[in-house]
Amino acid sequence: MLSLTSGIKSKKYDALKRELIHTYGFATLFTINNLEKLGLFKKQVRRMLWPTLKKVLKLLPEGDVNLSNPTDINFAYNGYAPLSVRLVEMAARGGWKRISDVMDALPGKRFEYVQDAPYGAQNESANLGNTSGNKKPLTLVYFIGGVTFAEVSAFRYLNEQESGRDYLIATTKLINGKTMLEFITEKITNNLEKSSIYE
Repeated sequence: MLSLTSGIKSKKYDALKRELIHTYGFATLFTINNLEKLGLFKKQVRRMLWPTLKKVLKLLPEGDVNLSNPTDINFAYNGYAPLSVRLVEMAARGGWKRISDVMDALPGKRFEYVQDAPYGAQNESANLGNTSGNKKPLTLVYFIGGVTFAEVSAFRYLNEQESGRDYLIATTKLINGKTMLEFITEKITNNLEKSSIYE
């Protein structure tokens, strides 16, 4: 989490890297390199962003989380609101312009595009069983690289709570912590056979 929000302080970063290599061997360097490329393990290069992100995007609840009767998407991770879902939620509720300073601090490129309903779409919705003739806007969220089950659960919650919008999720893969690490971890095989060493 610290790597994603602001990076790890240089001294701590070097100590963690050294400890990983000492514990798991030099082959771990390949995995660490993959983590660095993905931005999941990186040094701090600017000021701490976490306090601002936490406050503006309401990533942590102010009180206790009621898991049996949730009032926000922060139930998905037992108190933490998934950043991906919160960003989509804010985009659907007026866009990112009001939080442009926070968006500028997050890694990656972004753009906003709202598709207008095609001519005659309201008539088509009536034919599909929508008796009122009003079709709810649909937000397609596509995760490249994978989405967690908790994020899907948070989007389901948004679908239930928001009567004026539907969310449709598409992804390349459903992932969890284990499958994500399997994808990142480099598999190195030793092709030397014991018999060849003693010959």
